[in-house]
Parts: sequence; C-alpha cells; structure tokens
Amino acid sequence: MIWEKNFGSPNFDPHFSFFRYRYVRYTTYLLGILINNIVLGYSSNAPNGYHGQYVSCASCHGGNSVSAGNHVSITGLPSSYVPGDSYNLALNLSASSARGYGFQLAVKDNSSFSGTLSTSHYGTRIDSNYLEHSRRVTDNTVNFTWTAPSNNSGDITFYLSALATGGSTGTSGDTTYLLQETIQASNTEKTLSLTAGTGGSVSGGGSYGYGTSASISASPNTGYTFSGWIGDGVTDASAASTTVSMTTDRSVSASFSLNSHALSLTAGTGGSVSGGGSYGYGTSATISATP
Repeated sequence: MIWEKNFGSPNFDPHFSFFRYRYVRYTTYLLGILINNIVLGYSSNAPNGYHGQYVSCASCHGGNSVSAGNHVSITGLPSSYVPGDSYNLALNLSASSARGYGFQLAVKDNSSFSGTLSTSHYGTRIDSNYLEHSRRVTDNTVNFTWTAPSNNSGDITFYLSALATGGSTGTSGDTTYLLQETIQASNTEKTLSLTAGTGGSVSGGGSYGYGTSASISASPNTGYTFSGWIGDGVTDASAASTTVSMTTDRSVSASFSLNSHALSLTAGTGGSVSGGGSYGYGTSATISATP
C-alpha cells in the first residue's frame, strides 16, 4: 500500500493521499481475487459453460484428465423420459485420496437447456440452469431433481464435468472427468378412442403425439342432431368439430338426439280426433277420428 510520507511538504494533499490509498487498496483486493482463482481454482463455483459440452474443468485444472469410468456416474436416469415428469437423481463421485470434488452439470436438447434442475444438497447450487458446487464438495453423492420439459424434446443429454482435488493447494494434481448421458423421449404416442352414439358418426380417432391436439368431428344422421361430446380433454364439448388435448390416452364419445316433429290434429263439426302430439323423425303416429 502507498502512503504520502512527507506530511510537511507544501505539496502534500491529504485528500489526494486518501483516495490514492483507497485506489491501491481496491486494486490489491481485485488482484487477490484473480490470484486466488488462478492458483486455487474456482472453489466456490465453476464459470458458466464449463460443463463439458465444449469446455470442461480441465481448462483450468492441471493433472490428469480421464474418462468417467467408475469415478463419476449419474444414477436414477430413466431409459426414456415422460414429458413433465420429475426424476430424483444422484451424482456419484469417487476418487482415491481426493480432498473433495467440484463439478458442473447441464441438461440440454442440442444447444438449448432442457427441463428444470433443482437441489437442496449442501455445498451445491443452481446457477443459470447449471447444477454446480458452491464450495468444495466432500460428499460422494449429490442428490438433485430433474423435471423433464412439458413437451417432447427428442433426445436429451446430461453433460457433466467434474474434478477430484489432489494437491493441498492450487490446481496441480487434480483429476478431471467428463460424462455424457443421453436419454430419449418415451413412446409418447397416445391413443384417442372415439365412439358414436345412435344417430351419427365420428372421425378423428387414432394415435397422436404427446401434448398434441387431435381434431375430431361428429356428423348426425338425417333426422338427428348432435348433442355433445362426453369425455376428458375436449376443448369444446358442445361443438361438432373441436380438438382433444392428447396428454394421455383418451376415450371420447359423441351423443345425438332424434329430432321431433309436432302433429296437430283438428276435428270438424260432428266428431273428435285423437293422436296429435310430438313424434320422432321417421316414426309413425297413430291417429283416430270418432264421429
């Protein structure tokens, strides 16, 4: 640090001296942070983007860089995911003579983050969609949860870059690991079963991708009127043409009602009639006249 020593000098400016001291002190502080990151590595967290897809822990840490092998794994991953479902997973870290671990994990569909990561594990955090250490991790297992995206995103890859600290200080002697695990979307074809009640026909049943909208329609026969759809997921149950949300297998039926017509009977002078009323389309009405 720098001080003005000649306080008796006519050129002495105590205000300038104070701010000069503050400037040097702040510069020294920043330099200390830089040296700490260079010499000790990123002990509090890794820079974003060092998850192993393009850049890994090996960019900053010396020592060996080896395949994951039995040292790093993710357990609990499904062979295929269901959109919107949550999975409890575990990151397993194991290396001989390691003083601790650091890591960064990202879940991506091609170049975009996919789904949502969460954790309450001590010494870890979620930062900008990355699961990473927030201090040196001494546990061999880190628990976290991944919630799949709400729609089918195709293949999804878990990218992990991890390291086991080797030396007592600095970054030399560390061992870095890379791991990639890819899972596919489950068979997300959902079946829509359509049935028609008496008096009409329906169309639009079949197999649809998860989360898509299936277009359905109902056509009444002559003399009938469409009454409505019965079943879950129908956008507008009163419309003859509408859509169904295919987030699960669906069974939907259409109902129809027979049109009715009024028969009015009148009797002339000298008698009476019977049989008037309302009758369904195509039916026969029985009438009689009594003189």
